[in-house]
Amino acid sequence: MRTRILGTGAWALLVAASLTLVAVGASAFTPANQDAIYEIRLPDYDFIGHDSFDRDMGMQGVKQSLAARYGGRWSVYAWDGLSGTPRHVFGSSVQLASAVGSAEELDALSRQVIAANADVLRADLDNLRLESTPHALGKWVAHYQQTYHGIDVLGAQVRVAISDDGKLLLMGSDYFSDIAVDPSPAVSAAMAEALAKESLPFDPSTDSVSAAPKLFVLPLALSESMVEHHLVWRLTVRTAEPFGAWETLVDAHTGDILARDNQIEFAYGGDTTTEAQIYGYCDGITTTTMPYLNINVSGVGTTASDALGDWTINGTGGNRSVTAAMSGTYVTVINQNGPEAAFSGTASENVPFNVYFDDSNARHDERDTFDAVNDIKAFFDLFDPSFSYSNAHINAYVNRTDGYCPGNAWWDGTINFCAGTTSYGNTGELQQVVHHEFGHGVQAAILGSQGSQGLGEGNGDILGNLITQDPIIGRGFYLNNCTSGIRNSVNNLQYPGDVVGQEIHYAGQVIAGFNWDLMVLLQGIYGGGSWDSPGTVEAAKLWHFGRMLLHPSTQPDQVFSAFFADDDNNDLDDGTPHHEQICEAAMNHGFDCPEVLVGVFVYHESIPYSGNQSSGYAVVGQAVSLGGGAIVTGSVQMHYRVDGGSFSTLVMGGTGNPDEFAATIPAQSFGSVVEYYIEADNDLGGHGTSPTNAPTALHYFQVNDNFPDEMEFDTAWHTGNNTEETAATGRWERADPQATGAQPEDDHTATGTDCWVTGPLAGSSIGAYDVDSGQTVLYSPRFDLVGASDVSISYWRWYSNDQGSNPGLDYWTAQISNDDGATWTNVEYTQASSNAWVQVMFDLQTYFATPGIVQMRFIASDDANGSIVEALVDDFLLMGTFDLTGVGDGVTTQFVTQLDQNSPNPFNPKTEIRFSLQQAGQASLKIYDAQGRLVRSLVDGVLQAGEQRVTWDGSTASGQRAASGVYFYRLETPESSVSKRMVLLK
Repeated sequence: MRTRILGTGAWALLVAASLTLVAVGASAFTPANQDAIYEIRLPDYDFIGHDSFDRDMGMQGVKQSLAARYGGRWSVYAWDGLSGTPRHVFGSSVQLASAVGSAEELDALSRQVIAANADVLRADLDNLRLESTPHALGKWVAHYQQTYHGIDVLGAQVRVAISDDGKLLLMGSDYFSDIAVDPSPAVSAAMAEALAKESLPFDPSTDSVSAAPKLFVLPLALSESMVEHHLVWRLTVRTAEPFGAWETLVDAHTGDILARDNQIEFAYGGDTTTEAQIYGYCDGITTTTMPYLNINVSGVGTTASDALGDWTINGTGGNRSVTAAMSGTYVTVINQNGPEAAFSGTASENVPFNVYFDDSNARHDERDTFDAVNDIKAFFDLFDPSFSYSNAHINAYVNRTDGYCPGNAWWDGTINFCAGTTSYGNTGELQQVVHHEFGHGVQAAILGSQGSQGLGEGNGDILGNLITQDPIIGRGFYLNNCTSGIRNSVNNLQYPGDVVGQEIHYAGQVIAGFNWDLMVLLQGIYGGGSWDSPGTVEAAKLWHFGRMLLHPSTQPDQVFSAFFADDDNNDLDDGTPHHEQICEAAMNHGFDCPEVLVGVFVYHESIPYSGNQSSGYAVVGQAVSLGGGAIVTGSVQMHYRVDGGSFSTLVMGGTGNPDEFAATIPAQSFGSVVEYYIEADNDLGGHGTSPTNAPTALHYFQVNDNFPDEMEFDTAWHTGNNTEETAATGRWERADPQATGAQPEDDHTATGTDCWVTGPLAGSSIGAYDVDSGQTVLYSPRFDLVGASDVSISYWRWYSNDQGSNPGLDYWTAQISNDDGATWTNVEYTQASSNAWVQVMFDLQTYFATPGIVQMRFIASDDANGSIVEALVDDFLLMGTFDLTGVGDGVTTQFVTQLDQNSPNPFNPKTEIRFSLQQAGQASLKIYDAQGRLVRSLVDGVLQAGEQRVTWDGSTASGQRAASGVYFYRLETPESSVSKRMVLLK
């Protein structure tokens, strides 16, 4: 971390990505085009995940210091490159006290920890103010705000977590220890206010300053590891035209506007019922109860319906007039452009009376919004019934035509929804949109802001996903389009490329994707399919309490907060109950998993694809017990299966090398797909596997004399490690590309959809998701070609670098290795664009006389400022001649039993499932929902050997359309059973 010290007259252009410019602002469902005119948008840097020598040395020093001080093993989850401090450090829990029973006790212990670890946290206690002390799940967290001469430093905090039983769980710091800015402003508050107004179309008759100027110190990032400090005035200017709440930072020494961000981003006695659209107009009318509705009985008083929609009030007899508006304990719905919803009727004593809203006395948007807010209350009651924000009252404005309307919704302390038009649906009739906007309020209540990196948008989407169980955000947003919506939480988006520097609604899909994947995995364990199912509630608890405790301001912070909330024994070093599931969801989207420091660890690199069908395949791995205990003799086992069949088990024996074990998978015939995993136990009850989330994930290799790969499903292709993947955007993904001026709409496979592409999305411009500021690396599977001859390789690729302000300067590189990745030889190294699918073919002997362990890699890089770089790879094929002896008498055609991934996936309305049978006979292919219930039998009878294709149109056995969600399809034969997962979207 480097710091530049500035005096009066200096200013900077870049703001640290961790800093949020607003305490409580407002947020919209979709971005507003006018914002680009007035906002001063400052680029992000990946200061958390950026690899550097200083980072590596700093993390190592922290771990060594803590191990020397407390003993045990310690790990740094994330490093702040700007402050040069660890954001989250955990390890062997340290007993600080017998118990913690109050915020005062927590503060005293936490200050002892900070003082004892000044070399780690780099914080001065005299410059820390205790800000909050959240307590949940048996854990306390003390959050301290850094000050400088009594002035708050934006984004600079120190945190200490201690368990109820007095154990140190976690510490972290974003403390800037070398601030040297002049704390006395040269620009007055009044002058800063005038400057902020002058830089906007401010109309005194309609506009105002809603948050008065206040001094802060602002760390401004110049790179991932270099920062400047500025004294700034922060204030909010509200304008009617353009509609906005403009959070503005004015340099208190120069008067320059450093940043400006629009925080509006674009029931007497009886029951109650209403006709609501659950979860929007796309789903039609449902009659439902109205919980928490305020009801007035003339001459008696006012009451409210209960959680079930029932109500009662004691009276004095006789008929009474009963009235109600669309107002209740938790929400009042206000029609911005028309008469309010109103019910009136006459109730008799001791006769149940129904307060009812329908088209005759209320609009659809009024009823739907009221219903949606009360659904949120019911949802939070499942896991945190005392949460303050879900128990507070909020005003909801519907049928709006001002502000960012049409086609929008926003939160600014209230929630606001636009009337429908001929193009856009009424957003007040989309209950998931109501959930999203309410989610902004939840985010502000927890964090005091919307956070950075699109967290506010992502968490709004997450709340909608959890309640509706629909990954598609905003079905019906475009009028009568009930299929696509505007965002999707089922995605392959990756951190940091799809987050850092991206528009916030787009970036938010990454954290929403993590949470959706985690929810699906937990539903697979506990049951799911509805908002109140055990798996959904477990996912909601980790999402909610992780944020409540750690106040994450970046996406990696929020992922880590889920692990923290999941810990159940006040000891993070041994993992958490759902570490495997959280890790899988995290890795799906490019986030790191916290290191497990105690237990059994199995290390193994997948064996390469093979052309050998005459002898077995040696599998070698290491099994290690850390933190005590020893590996149990005979517990190191390898489980393998061929072509999706049943697992066979081999005990792995010691090789004579320390902690090393080996076993041999028997030879397989050409066309075989082999999957396997290794497990081991120690004598303390610890258990470990490789892969770490086996058997959900498995090692994989193929046996054949030709290896075609159309990239339509996951095999052994993978991207580079953190050191190799330096591009800020446009990293390799296996996905369906979207057309831009630099990349095609379709992959190369005639019947396929997916390929490897450097950022599949089109975005708003040709350069929105191209390769930027670094390189991205794609690796093929490894191939054991020892003994092979006549080896040829071909692949199809697309490359474009001839657009932008510096065309033709960047290189496309394709390389091959014959020594298992030790050295690499160029196959292609060119600056020439093709802007078309081009086939590259070559013989291996052109580069190597004797085949060895072969692998290819493809590198797309951006080194020229302003260049547009896109690359795609598809339809890879390796062929060769191998020794065919050892399996049968000569070469015969052999089919294998195999179930392929459905395509497309996710899908709507139909998808194709391919499978093959090793031999003719009885076979069935059936569809099951997430609860294991049979939905549809597609095949059940005697089939011929070979490839089969079946289409599922998304209907059930009764002919009804199946609900959107996760489904499983299972191929069963007398010899084997194999299942895969697919997602139906609506």
